[in-house]
This record gives sequence, structure tokens and C-alpha cells, in this order.
Amino acid sequence: MERGKKSEKRVSPHVSGPQSNTNLKDTGDSNLHIILDSAPVAISLKDREGHYLHVNKTYANWFNTVPSKLVGKTIHDIEHRSIASKISTYDQKVFEEGQEVIEETQMQSSSGLRTIILHKIPVFAEDGSVAAVSTVGTDISGRKLVESALYFIAQRGWEQNESEFFHSLTKYLSELFGLDYVFVGSLLDDGKTIETMSMFAMGEYPGDMQYALKDTPCENVVGQNMCFYPDNIQAQFSKDELLVEMKAESYVGIPLWSSQKKPLGLIVAIDQKPIKSPHLIQSVLQVVAVRAAHELEQLKLNAERKTLEEQLRRTQKMEAVGHLSGGIAHDFNNILGVILGNLELLQDMLENDELALERIEKAMSGAERGAEITKKLLSFTRNESMKIEVIDLNKAIIELESLITHSLTETVKIIIRLSSNLWPVAVDKGDFGDTLLNLSINARDAMPDGGEFMIKTSNQSIDRGYFVRKVTGDFTDYVVISISDTGSGMSEEVRNRIFEPFFTTKEAEKGTGLGLSMVYGFVQRSLGHINVVSDINAGSTFSIYLPRAIGMLEEEDLTI
Repeated sequence: MERGKKSEKRVSPHVSGPQSNTNLKDTGDSNLHIILDSAPVAISLKDREGHYLHVNKTYANWFNTVPSKLVGKTIHDIEHRSIASKISTYDQKVFEEGQEVIEETQMQSSSGLRTIILHKIPVFAEDGSVAAVSTVGTDISGRKLVESALYFIAQRGWEQNESEFFHSLTKYLSELFGLDYVFVGSLLDDGKTIETMSMFAMGEYPGDMQYALKDTPCENVVGQNMCFYPDNIQAQFSKDELLVEMKAESYVGIPLWSSQKKPLGLIVAIDQKPIKSPHLIQSVLQVVAVRAAHELEQLKLNAERKTLEEQLRRTQKMEAVGHLSGGIAHDFNNILGVILGNLELLQDMLENDELALERIEKAMSGAERGAEITKKLLSFTRNESMKIEVIDLNKAIIELESLITHSLTETVKIIIRLSSNLWPVAVDKGDFGDTLLNLSINARDAMPDGGEFMIKTSNQSIDRGYFVRKVTGDFTDYVVISISDTGSGMSEEVRNRIFEPFFTTKEAEKGTGLGLSMVYGFVQRSLGHINVVSDINAGSTFSIYLPRAIGMLEEEDLTI
């Protein structure tokens, strides 16, 4: 059919309300209104003067109104002047050229600025002239935001290291959606705490923090699914003090997963007002979460690699010191044997010379002290025989309690917490006692004015991730004995050297620097691991991991 002979497409300006099933049997016009109002795209019809003859519900919803209130108005009545002028230009082009026009533009709606593709179609009269313009508008705001996120990742993200990327990401998301708070959080080893890698809050970076997951919306996100709370978030999580501090009203969170499908952390967006267009925020978060998870995983792997390298360096250093000390100790032991033997002969030869005997006694005392130091060195270097037996550490601690009490001062409060059903371990019981006493004496010296000294036992099954990061060996079930004090603590520099033979921070004559070396030697011989947590004026905790004695009959349970 030729254009000049096309019939005019007339659409009644009447706009129907909700239709019942009975109305579906009415005229074709009524059914057409139902179809138009059900369409997910915005549809409108304008005359040559730009007045709306018809709009569907989707179009009216953009402006938070109903279709009947738009009929008879023009785009200039409801849109910003610059936007209205641009759209009117598109309409005029259709009227003048009689051709379809497809343009991408932006329109201001009740929920903010939308990116729209306008498909404008001429409606011809019987004489071939353009009588009206039919417009189909498709909201592509979500697609544009996802494209923006992809551009951010592809162009800006890869130019930065992990820390810079997280700062850039939180700022980008905050500014993109006008959000008050955005942060990326890393799940710590305990599986219960989040540490922020970057937080962009109220237009600035306030610094990082740690917080417990319990009773927070983040608890429903980490290791689970994306969560969205559009409003009234404080009432839903009344125990979360951080939400109160932020004056939070709404919340969106998405979990971050490792390449092994293990939870790494999350991305969180919080606002002081209800969040608009949550589906758009969720779409963008799903895109950036992939890259954020990759960066967080790399950051953690690099930290683990650095820790393992440091562990290897320390182990090699201790082995080198051990070999050197062992060789010296053997030679020194032989020399001391000769000295002590000759001193005993002199005692017999000079039994009537009191002055000579007194000097011989002093010489023998010094030689015997040297022999004791040699024994400690041999213990550190594993060159001393061991008497291995399967024991219950709880019972061993109870047997040593009196000795430990006497090794501390009266101003030190002793706390002993022993876990019931403790697994048995295979160790040298005497060495274990020496280890406990050495750590008790160290704690006493760190608390000259008194404090608290705690011994705690527990069973712990270690997953492979923790196993690689913290514990060296081939076991997964450990009995953990933790010895804590509230003393002066240690700096990182001191903490890195405490197990070296003869290293001490004590005054001369108050320590040989071999006590903790003996502790280290015992742990190594027992195929275990020792972890030290300490800081200046924050006390110290020594956690010793001893492998469970598999296949051994456990001794009777002990509950204290």
C-alpha cells in the first residue's frame, strides 16, 4: 500500500482504568488499552501541537502519576526545559520527514535521571500526511550503568594495585548512586569478623575498621546471598550500633567469593535515606563484585605467601643456629667434663687445704652451671633423647599447678580453664613441664607489678586454609594450650627474635636467653607449632599446637 493511501491511525484520547475479565469481551479499543498498559515499555501518542493523546501506565509511572493526568499536556509541562526541547525536536523531525527516528537521550523522572532509547514512529492520515507521533521509550539505565561499571573495571581498575583499586571502587559506587557509605570488607580467619579494606563515607575516607558480623545485616550476606533492605534498616537490626552511628535507613550487600567458592568478604552500600532503583545498584554490584573478589583473593594470597616465606626464613635461621649451637655445645660439654674431672681429683689431693677447696668448689659450681647451659642448648638442637608418652595435658597441668603458683608472685592472679574431652597428645612429659614453667617465669617477669596469668586448653580441627597460613606440619587435629599474661608485651622486632638462643631483653644475670629456645625446641620435637600474639603494653599470648595422638586410647575425661 502506498504511503498516501495509508489509513490514519486514530487512538481515542480516553484512557481506561483497570479492566475486569468481563471487559476483555468489550470492544477492540478496550483490549488495546489493556495491552498498552501492560507493556513494560513507555508508550505515548502526540498530536502535531505536541499534546498527549494517550500514554500508558509505564510512561505515567516514570513521572509518578496516572495516565489521565498527562493527556492534553505537552512534554514541556512535565520535563526540564532542555530535555523537553530536545524531545520536541525529535517529534518535529518525524512530522517533517515522515520517517522513523531512533535516539538515545536522558529524561528526568521521579526516581532520577533515566537513559532512554526513544523509537518515534509517524502515524499517517488518509491523505498521507503525518497526523501524530507514536513513541516507544525503553529504559536502558541499568544497561548503561553496567556498561559504566565494565568500563571502570577495564580501563581504570587494571591500572591500580589492590589497595588503590578498593579506594577507587568505593568512591566510584558512592558517586555513581549518590550513596552515603560504601565499603569493601574482608572476612578474617575467625569467620566472625570483617575488616574493611576501604570505606568511602560521606565524601571521604575515614580509615578502616573491624566489626563483628553477629546481629548485623552483613551476617546474612557473607558466604550467602545478596541482601537488600530498602528502608527502616535500624529497626530490623536493633543491636547493630554501627547502623545507628551512620544514621542508616537502607542497605545493600553482596558477598565476595574466592575461586574455590569460599567466602572472602563483601561489598556494602548504606544510605541515610531509602535507596532508589535498588535493582540498578544490584546489577552493578554483581559486575564489580567479580573483580573485587579477584583482587581480595590476590591480596590474601600475597599476604599468605609473605607469611610462609617469613616462616621459612625463620625456620632456616633457627636450624642454622641450632647446628652451630649443637656443635659448640658438644665440644664445650667435653671440655667441661675434663675440667670437672680434674677439679674432683684436686679435691682429693688438697683435702686438707681449706682455701684451695673453697676455690675448687667455686670453680666446680661455675663448671656445673656451664654444663646446665650446655644441656639446654642440646635440648634446643634436638640432640637430647626424648621419652615420648601419650598424656592428658589437663592432668599434666593440674600436677604442675603448685609449681607454677610458686614460680609466680602473689600479685599475679592465676586462671586455669581446661576444656573437657581433651584429645591425648604424644610428648615428653618432662619437656612439657619445663615448657610450662619457662613460659610462667617469662610471664612473671613481664608483670613486675602483678596482673593475670591464664592457661587454657582446647581441641581444634584446622581447615586447610588456616593450616597453610598458620601451622606447619601434616596434621589437622590439634590440642591447643594457650598461655597468656597481661604484662608489658613485646614489640614486633623483639617478637621476631624471642626463640633465638641467648637472645634476651632481661638485665645481665637475670636470664640466659635460653628459656624460650627450650620451648621452641620442645614444640619442634613434638611436631607442633607455636604462635605468639603480643604488642607493647598489651600482654602476650603463646599458643602451642600439639598434634592429636591418633589411634591412642584417650584417658578419662576431665572437667574443671
